[in-house]
Amino acid sequence: MSVLIVSEWEPGAGMTTESYWRLTDDMDLRDHLPEVWTSPEAHQRFLENELGPASAAAGVPGPTKVSVLPLIRHF
Repeated sequence: MSVLIVSEWEPGAGMTTESYWRLTDDMDLRDHLPEVWTSPEAHQRFLENELGPASAAAGVPGPTKVSVLPLIRHF
């Protein structure tokens, strides 16, 4: 089952539009999204192995809240 992952940052926590795009560009994610929405476990692996280290290297804080919701229908 696919999942929808919603990451939220507190205002002023350091995540800005500019830092978001810099991070996605650094990880080559703008046009090549990873398969992290196939399960909560796949998302957790992505966080631990890819996003977490890249965020730390870029000085971007982790989200303050992450919600994982079942995705019933997607296009």
